[in-house]
Amino acid sequence: RIATPGRYERDMDMRIESATFAFSTGSPFQQATFNLRGASLSTQPAAPIDASPTDYGHAGWGVSGVSLQLDGGATQVCVETLNVTWNNDLDTDLYCLNDGGQRHDLPEGQVLVSGDGVAQFDTPALRTKALAGTDLALKVTLKRGTGAGTAGNEQLELTIPVSVIEAPAAPISGPRGLKQNFTFQAYRATGAELAVT
Repeated sequence: RIATPGRYERDMDMRIESATFAFSTGSPFQQATFNLRGASLSTQPAAPIDASPTDYGHAGWGVSGVSLQLDGGATQVCVETLNVTWNNDLDTDLYCLNDGGQRHDLPEGQVLVSGDGVAQFDTPALRTKALAGTDLALKVTLKRGTGAGTAGNEQLELTIPVSVIEAPAAPISGPRGLKQNFTFQAYRATGAELAVT
């Protein structure tokens, strides 16, 4: 056990390279995984080792606080799992000879959003969209309480207004209900922006 004042290391010049959000009816809490990338170790906070960092607490979103809308509610499909990957496309190759060979910057590129999921195959809606090349819009909302933004009333929304979907034919693995696997790739369209609010 490390004695005070050195229990927590603090870093600066960090950016989020990518994040993965996993929503599932089979898990009591939804998962978020973040990949961080540092520019350099040349900039250190005044106290790089902190014995008592500010703790804002944590309360996970349960499955009952998750809602998913497809095409604004126009497409009715029972989705069991959904994984969304958000990639900021950081340029990680900007090193400078005149800066001791350290990374100079981490500029962002175009946001790349993709994902996959599993739906119950009691409707051909996703398969039909895939065959027709029709766009799919997704909106995931995580809400606690009123969602007003105060303590205990938080809300997070992931909005993907346009995406290309691939939904292969559902395999028949037995006499029980069929499952439809699908993948999607978001793209940008005029007046339709990706958003996390």
